Amino acid sequence: MDMNFDSDPEHGKRSDEPEPRISKARLKRDGWREVRAFIEPIESLTGSTNEKRETRTDAERKADQRQRQLADGLKQINVVAPEDNDARVLIMQVAKAISSKVVRRDIAAILADRDLVKIGRKVRRLRGNAADQVRALLKL
Repeated sequence: MDMNFDSDPEHGKRSDEPEPRISKARLKRDGWREVRAFIEPIESLTGSTNEKRETRTDAERKADQRQRQLADGLKQINVVAPEDNDARVLIMQVAKAISSKVVRRDIAAILADRDLVKIGRKVRRLRGNAADQVRALLKL
């Protein structure tokens, strides 16, 4: 390799201050070694080959994530819901809660008969002797 580091045309043009010049001899003296290398052309780094490589890597990473979830008894599903933060939070809470079979049964019952929610709210509002009687009948 026959390069002269002292005559590099780009050296020093990056700023107004002159940069110190390092000679090839000094680099060798300081322990650096000269190597020959092939470097990938810059055009291929910005082309579609690199994008395909990243997409494949992302797909592999996602496949690994799905395998771990399946091993834990979970599977990702996509849900269409209102574009609303309250709906998003509710869906996340339900997703966490349905790991319990009891909660799943309760949610299914509420969805089947919305009046259960109204009855439950009325029972909760009861006070005194009436509340005690109703709760005793319902075994609460």
